[in-house]
Amino acid sequence: MRNQIWSVADIQSAKTPKQRARIRTAKAAPFTARDPDPGPASAADKEWRRSIKKGCYYILGLLEDGQLEQAKDALRLQTGFMPAAKKEPEVKKQNSAASSHTPWNKGQTIGQKPPLRAGHVWAIRQRLKGLNAKRDLALFNIAIDSKLIGCEVVRLKVKDVAPNGQVAEQAIWTQRNRRQVRFEIGEESRCAIADYLRSTGRGPEDFLFGGRSKGSLTSRQFARLVSQWIAGIGLDPLIYGTHSLRRAKAMLVYERTGNLRIVQSLLGHRKAETTVAYLGIGEAEDCLEAAFQAGI
Repeated sequence: MRNQIWSVADIQSAKTPKQRARIRTAKAAPFTARDPDPGPASAADKEWRRSIKKGCYYILGLLEDGQLEQAKDALRLQTGFMPAAKKEPEVKKQNSAASSHTPWNKGQTIGQKPPLRAGHVWAIRQRLKGLNAKRDLALFNIAIDSKLIGCEVVRLKVKDVAPNGQVAEQAIWTQRNRRQVRFEIGEESRCAIADYLRSTGRGPEDFLFGGRSKGSLTSRQFARLVSQWIAGIGLDPLIYGTHSLRRAKAMLVYERTGNLRIVQSLLGHRKAETTVAYLGIGEAEDCLEAAFQAGI
């Protein structure tokens, strides 16, 4: 029978009397692959083997008494077996200078963006006309008229606004929520888009506002352009954004008509509560407006 050193797992598995007898009768001399026939054992080897046997009997006695932890300690002392120490989770030192994380919106104004007013829209249009920025003028006008969010404005194609080569007065767009919204294209927008298409020569299947690699303008690029337009007329680009363009005409329609359902249909919202929250209006403002109109 091959000689071997018994490990903790071997001794723990000795649950039956037959297994314990096999361990008691086994020789505990180490076996080396280099020397399969060590020859006659010396006196020191025999003494070492006897001590190993005594240690095994002692460990088995501890196991029979249910003292598992003491048996493990005795086995480590007897055979020099030490299990791999568990790695303690490294506690990261809080270094304010090296590991501090700067939030992406630090120093920025977050929350709902206010709508552009009629004076702001007129000022941006006049400035873009003065710069002869045909693409920017067409992009700004269609963003105001369509009342679409930024990622949908940049995905418009030529056939959506000019299906027959001529810019239409109305267009239909399917939103991400699969709701179709109809929007008008004003005279200012139609002239700007027609002038822009004549200068670029885009086909019906091309994106209306192209970007790099024959793709469309990205939402981030559109947001940067809006910031430039806002800053160009003296407004704070941290306060106004792309949703300011989307809210501009919707808020104007609500202020003139007071009909929330119309604005809800123009924005493509499923619920009127969404439109109320999006425009930032509430029952208090409606009550005050009614009180002012009913003045006596």
